[in-house]
Amino acid sequence: MALALLAKQQGVPVLWAHFNHGWGQGDDVADDAAEAFIRQQAKAFGVKLHVGKGAGGRPASNAEAKGRLARYAYFKTLCEQHSYAGVLVAHTATDVAEGFLIRAGKGSGVAGLAAMAPASSMQGVRVLRPLLPYTREELRDFLTQNNQAWWEDPENTLGAQGARNQRAKVRALLPALAKAGVTVHGLAAAAQALARANVALEAQIKNTREPTYSIDEILDKPDEIALRQLGHIIKNHTNIMAPRTSKRVALLARLRTEATGSATLGGLKWRWGKGVLSVLPEAPHG
Repeated sequence: MALALLAKQQGVPVLWAHFNHGWGQGDDVADDAAEAFIRQQAKAFGVKLHVGKGAGGRPASNAEAKGRLARYAYFKTLCEQHSYAGVLVAHTATDVAEGFLIRAGKGSGVAGLAAMAPASSMQGVRVLRPLLPYTREELRDFLTQNNQAWWEDPENTLGAQGARNQRAKVRALLPALAKAGVTVHGLAAAAQALARANVALEAQIKNTREPTYSIDEILDKPDEIALRQLGHIIKNHTNIMAPRTSKRVALLARLRTEATGSATLGGLKWRWGKGVLSVLPEAPHG
């Protein structure tokens, strides 16, 4: 709502798009209430509104990630059908701080801890995030000052029974962290510094798709660069994200200590010897 109000105040021509996941198990009530609120606000703002609907119930695992993919797939369809220039989303410094803490708890490296970019592409859709400099509380203050209502997503808040989603649990810790001097702006600044470092590291990667690679070209690099190179090899050959860092660390250790060997990782068969690393797609099971 803060993003919508700012666009209105600054005369930016926008329309709204909302995706109702309809996950069920009680969530459908909250989802429908959110959709009703958005329809009401769109009418008050006098803007065109697109509403998409999820096809099934709440995923049993990775619900947040799967929900995000579904939303952006819908946004992509809208952009293609109506020739829209892209999508404005209201991610904040608070979102960056929460994501940083969640991924730090999982042992993520530089790429995982890096802040989301102000401009990026997802599923071929241009995505702009103009509110990254501001915290969620600063946006709430802005809305309050302008007598503008907003909607609190119950999925990301703590209720009487606590919360099932990790982001809500981390969010509840932020006030205590702030009292200890660990602020949202400080965490977001650290994530932004890592984003800059990530860009610099990525510039060192040889981004090619070959059947064979020089082992020395990989092993002569610092570990972080070598691990990224292995990740790029996997992505370029399989079009899937690289496996977790620990698995690539194990493969890199073998490459450094074994003159010859073989392994399977990331959907590929790896073989090395006489200074050459070769990769082939792993045969499908069944």
